[in-house]
Amino acid sequence: MIAYKVGDHSLASVSLVLAACVWGFFWVNWPLGKIFLGDGGSYFVGFSLAWVAVMLLDRNDSVSAFAVLLVCVHPVIEVVFSIYRRKIKRVHPGHPDRLHFHSLVKQRYVRRWFPSLSTSWRNSITGLLVGGMTLTAVFIGTLSYDSVGLSIFAFMNLGLGYVAIYARMVRHHWCSPIEFLMVKPGRGLARV
Repeated sequence: MIAYKVGDHSLASVSLVLAACVWGFFWVNWPLGKIFLGDGGSYFVGFSLAWVAVMLLDRNDSVSAFAVLLVCVHPVIEVVFSIYRRKIKRVHPGHPDRLHFHSLVKQRYVRRWFPSLSTSWRNSITGLLVGGMTLTAVFIGTLSYDSVGLSIFAFMNLGLGYVAIYARMVRHHWCSPIEFLMVKPGRGLARV
């Protein structure tokens, strides 16, 4: 949408083809996971998104870099927050865990809301919930693509919102995201 709005129709077309491929995979694969995308497929989709973002910025000076970052806010915040969380726990940043945002949504909410559904169905519902959150960032990024200040403001608020919801899932009550990030012995991320 941003490429189309700034008149970069060739990049908008490439983005539309990539989006159609992912959308097609989604409809073939959802809800029961008939095809395994795997690491190679997910890395390709991530690389393609990053490539389109870099090309958009390189070819269009009127587009704010923070608007492009805003479109990718969920994966960016997830990676940065995962590294931070593991550093606080003194675990290698590449060490796997089950404390990713989507894992907590499934464990804390989807499992409770839909106890009779199979794991495949719960995974599918979790994907829809997390994907729906991402659409908010895409919508805001599309509206604020030419405003650096508005894009930064939206990115910061969505990032803090992510941490606030994460803290709610971990602590089972609402608290300030800043308070949650300030690690105290026996509290916050050290307990996660």
